[in-house]
This record gives sequence, C-alpha cells and structure tokens, in this order.
Amino acid sequence: MKNATLRKLALVKTGKIQERTVFSAEEFSKQLNNLGILMISDADNVIRSAVFELFKAIVFRSPVDTGQYRANHCIAKEGETTETPKIGVTDINEALNQLLNFNWHLGDGDIWIYNNLPYAEILETGWSQQAPNGVYIPTLNEFSRMIKRELK
Repeated sequence: MKNATLRKLALVKTGKIQERTVFSAEEFSKQLNNLGILMISDADNVIRSAVFELFKAIVFRSPVDTGQYRANHCIAKEGETTETPKIGVTDINEALNQLLNFNWHLGDGDIWIYNNLPYAEILETGWSQQAPNGVYIPTLNEFSRMIKRELK
C-alpha cells in the first residue's frame, strides 16, 4: 500500500459485504496524533472549567463582614502566587476578574487557589457563623461533582 493513500476493501462477514477504509501507516499515525491533540484540548477545557467553577464557589461561599476576605481569593499557576494581600479591597469582582486573565493549560503545573489574608486560616477552621465548616474544604469536597458536570 502506498503512503498517504486510502483504499476501500470489501470484506465478507456473515454473508454481508461491508466497506472498510484502510489507511497507510503514515496516515494512521497522523490520525492518532490529531486524536491525541483533540483529547488533550478536551481534557484541558474540562479541567479549566471545573477549576473556574471551584474558584467561583469558594468566592461566593466566603463569609462577608467587610468583603475583604471574599475579594482576596486568588488563583494562579504554580510558582506565580503573590504573597501580598490586597488590604482594603472589598469588591467581589476583584477576585472574579482574575478568571478573565487566567491562562492555564495541561502541562503548566499545579493550580493554586488561595487567600493570603492573615485571618484566612482562622476562617477556614470554622470561626465564622456564616461558614462554620470553613470555605475551602467543603468546596473542595464538591470538586469531583464539578468535574463530572463538565464532562457531560
């Protein structure tokens, strides 16, 4: 069979003639490569969408007094986290707008979702009546459901 050519074969199976497309090894390799690229792209989109849903759920689950805790949630690629909290920032859009510029793909490493305000850890231990079970742990417990929803 010549490279990059397709041939149709008639096969006899249980008395019926069926057509099958046979590819050269080179064409088959290209098709597998293209399938792999599509699968990576799909996985990338599922993970990114589920992580965005997770981040938004953390933001909206956050207890609110002044709004500073809610506005200080951050999302970053591994190694790109900031240690400086945004003191005085109380607008929820400050947190949510990060998703517009967040550019992560498979192979970029871990995704960090965090809040670096000094009292964030205390809130996570149930100090707030608005979030008696914390914010991050209950939301992370729902992450597998978020991924399943994105797979549909």
